[in-house]
Amino acid sequence: MSKLFKPVKGFTLVELITVVAIIGILSSIVVVGLGSSRGQGRDNERRSDVKEIQLALRLYAFDNNIYPSTGGQPRCLGFSSAEDCWVNVPGDDVLNASLAPYISGIPADPVSSRVYNGYIYRSPGSYWLPAANGGPVTGSAGSYSIAWQPDGNDTITPTAEQCDTMGGTFAKWDIHSGDTDGATCNSGGVCRQCGILVDR
Repeated sequence: MSKLFKPVKGFTLVELITVVAIIGILSSIVVVGLGSSRGQGRDNERRSDVKEIQLALRLYAFDNNIYPSTGGQPRCLGFSSAEDCWVNVPGDDVLNASLAPYISGIPADPVSSRVYNGYIYRSPGSYWLPAANGGPVTGSAGSYSIAWQPDGNDTITPTAEQCDTMGGTFAKWDIHSGDTDGATCNSGGVCRQCGILVDR
């Protein structure tokens, strides 16, 4: 009879610690993977935003035979003239009103708390290649450029692969008013963004 009711042996302390450690490791892997997936999701949203903006610009150009001009100065799309979306880069009420018939709402960056929380438009368009490639690339009078910062810490320079994945080019984008020599985007600085330059 005593053989039928043997006492059940419990887990040892070492076994419990091992199981807890394994669960901890697995959960940290899941959290890291989830954070990376969220960042990729936000970058996908940015890519979609840029395509939506480009469609609105094409529709505007179809009706007006030219892209909306900013006089070559960078402007924050969707921000009022009294607001900045990047440091010292203002919005533009006239530009927003020009695009309003062609887009339901001009998108902003998915993370509103970022320093770079908008899309920078300028027409005529221009950007600065990395220092190794030399001077600026400037489009014709009928061109435009859009610059944005991909996901991640605002102080981290994006990679060319990140920009390529989002349909853009990795370069030093000339996004500050009056920056005619690339001085605010000096080599290796945080002024390197992703962007596109479209020339009609």
